[in-house]
Amino acid sequence: MNFVLRRTLALIVLALIPALFSHSQTKASPATSFPKVVASVTKAVSKAGEPVEVTATLENVGTESLYVPKELEGSSGFELELLSSGAPYCHVNADFACSSAAQKALKKRAAEQLLDEYFLLLPPGGLVGIHTRLTTTCPFPNAHALAPGKYEVTVVYSGRGVCIPELSKKDTRFPVFQSTVQGAPVQVELTQ
Repeated sequence: MNFVLRRTLALIVLALIPALFSHSQTKASPATSFPKVVASVTKAVSKAGEPVEVTATLENVGTESLYVPKELEGSSGFELELLSSGAPYCHVNADFACSSAAQKALKKRAAEQLLDEYFLLLPPGGLVGIHTRLTTTCPFPNAHALAPGKYEVTVVYSGRGVCIPELSKKDTRFPVFQSTVQGAPVQVELTQ
C-alpha cells in the first residue's frame, strides 16, 4: 500500500510540473516587457531660426505585450526638449489637474474598462510615436534665438499621468507600463 501511495504522489507531481512551468512563463516580468525610447531628427544640421523636426518612438523590445497610456503628449507620454548649455530652451511647463471627483470615479471602474479607455496594447516589436517641431526662436518677450552651434535633443517617455488610472499593481493579462524611460540624446547643429 505504501508503494502505491508513493507512486500515485509521484505521478501527480509529474503531472503538475508542466502546469507550474507554463504558469510561471505567463506571469509578467519587467525584463521581458520593457520598452525602448528613441528620438531621431529629420536633419542633423538646420539653419538657426528654423525649427528642429523630431520623431520620438516607444518600442516594445520585450517578448510579451504590454499596456501603455493612449495619451502620447501632455502629462503622460513623450517629453522632448532642445537643450542649450544643458538647460531646456524655451521651456513651458503646464500640468493638468485631475479633480478628486474624477479620481474617485476612476477607482470605482473595473480594470478591463480602464484598460480599454486609457491604454493601448503594444505587442512585441510594436511601436507608437509622435513627430513634432522644436522651436529655435522663442516667442516670449526678451527671449533670444539660438545662435549657431551644437545642441542636444532629449526624449523621455512617462507612462504616468495626472488623470491616468494607476494600474501597475492590478492583476491584468499583460503588464501595464507606468514608469519612465529615457532615450539617448541626439546631437543637432544650427548654422548661419
